[in-house]
Amino acid sequence: MPDITLHRLRKNFTEHHLIGSTLMVSFVCPLSGRIVHAIAPVRPASVPPQPAAPRELRRTGKIGLQTQLKEIFVPVELPTSGKKSRAPRADSPEIEAAILEAFNAVSHQFSWSEQHNAYIDAEMAIELLTEFDRRLMQKPLARAWDRQVALRLMAEVGRADGEMQPGERELLQSFVQDETQDLNAILAMPELTKAELERVSDNAPEAILMLAYAIAMSDRDLSSREKHKLTHYAALLGIGSAKESAMKLAAAEKLVETIIAGCLAEGSFSDLDRHSLQQVAAGLGLGSDEIAAIEANYCRRRGLR
Repeated sequence: MPDITLHRLRKNFTEHHLIGSTLMVSFVCPLSGRIVHAIAPVRPASVPPQPAAPRELRRTGKIGLQTQLKEIFVPVELPTSGKKSRAPRADSPEIEAAILEAFNAVSHQFSWSEQHNAYIDAEMAIELLTEFDRRLMQKPLARAWDRQVALRLMAEVGRADGEMQPGERELLQSFVQDETQDLNAILAMPELTKAELERVSDNAPEAILMLAYAIAMSDRDLSSREKHKLTHYAALLGIGSAKESAMKLAAAEKLVETIIAGCLAEGSFSDLDRHSLQQVAAGLGLGSDEIAAIEANYCRRRGLR
């Protein structure tokens, strides 16, 4: 199946800045003009790839969530200096690989268009997005306070069973900007109060709850304590049970999509993977029809089919 290539990105690539071993890349929608910045490491070609670990689908999904959600909490800003290029250079395989990796991290913001032979703003093909991505695109967490509350809520849910697991700590750490935040300080904070939650933006409560559900479900099925904590904060955020269920479903669909994306990116989606995914999805409240629809929309958005 065709996937992201430098040739496909020729209408989307605008420029890149090389800062040390980090590549900062800008991609544009040729129709809307919206520019998205992304970042990726430049790895020496002589470094052999890491051996593939046995596939564990929830971990695959967690890695996908981490890659996509990091941009919410750690936005990429272009530097004022550094080596710059305005054309993708196929003669540099290390740069090419980094460009592709950078686009992959923000590819959920684009959708492949056969008509325009380019990736266009995902909002122009919004019917192919998960409800999770639609909500974050239309109602982003634009205020620093909203993002801070989201981080604190994720941390509280992560330690609801008594102690945060190393994988959960690693995930949250990737969302923390070292210059302005400290994960240990966030973990040491008292529980969020109703007064603090009332300070979030009017359009933020559902997105905050949805993010917390996604992170909580990325490791394992929700424990009773995690469910209680999430429902407690849904009430404090003014979210009723029907809306809470909708946010949980949106998070579950997104986790399934990131699992599918991870499997396809690794070059295969075997019958064993599909069987395992059905078991994971069943624990999230999704059936085979929902899985098929999520996969079909994802593949159409990426131009895989």
